[in-house]
Amino acid sequence: MGLFSRKKKDVLTPEEIIELESLKQGVEITDPTNNKNILSLESSEAYSRDVGHGVARIDFDSMDTLNVSNNDVIEINGKRRTVVKCLPLYPSDEGKGIIRIDGIGRHNSGTEIGDTITVRKIMVVPAEKVVVAPLEKIPLIDERYLADTLESVPLIKGDNVMVQYIGGRLIFHIIEVTPTANAVLVTPKTIFHIAEKDEYTIDGNAHFDIIKERYAKGEITRKQFLEMKKDLK
Repeated sequence: MGLFSRKKKDVLTPEEIIELESLKQGVEITDPTNNKNILSLESSEAYSRDVGHGVARIDFDSMDTLNVSNNDVIEINGKRRTVVKCLPLYPSDEGKGIIRIDGIGRHNSGTEIGDTITVRKIMVVPAEKVVVAPLEKIPLIDERYLADTLESVPLIKGDNVMVQYIGGRLIFHIIEVTPTANAVLVTPKTIFHIAEKDEYTIDGNAHFDIIKERYAKGEITRKQFLEMKKDLK
């Protein structure tokens, strides 16, 4: 008899209690001893069209192994964990054993190109509120714009996220998400709050790594790089 067909007076088993708590947290139930639920793939550069959109691409065989479809959410584990939406690789990349993720995704997972990372399917819950901090000086921006731009993007506390804005890109750090879960998904009902400097503290090294990578890619000028670096002190 299944978990939800059990009579009220029946006592839940320890396994069912764990399952119920996992469902509340939006966790996909997987057996860590079952390799079909987890894959090891080599990190590779994202296609240019995917940069900043919170997605990763794997081949169809890997998608079948993980039992995921287009836009399902997967968890990537390197030195730390992050979450992204899953899309298929181009046919020319089939069978290479790679996962294509952008610089933000690699930073969030603590990995570099060529690293081996583990991937698994994960469930998400709708985000009610997300508190973010800018990693650089930003123009006056309507917080509602963040919800509109990041709709359907999965997030976790501690990640960085990129937002396209007037021909450029803004980088924000996720300070807090509500409800507390393994991962949340931005919806049209999600409320964003851009925190003021006195509301948070972030490791300055995280800021510097991001602006250094943006400078190396030519996304910001040397003058902008030096000004951003100065702001971190």
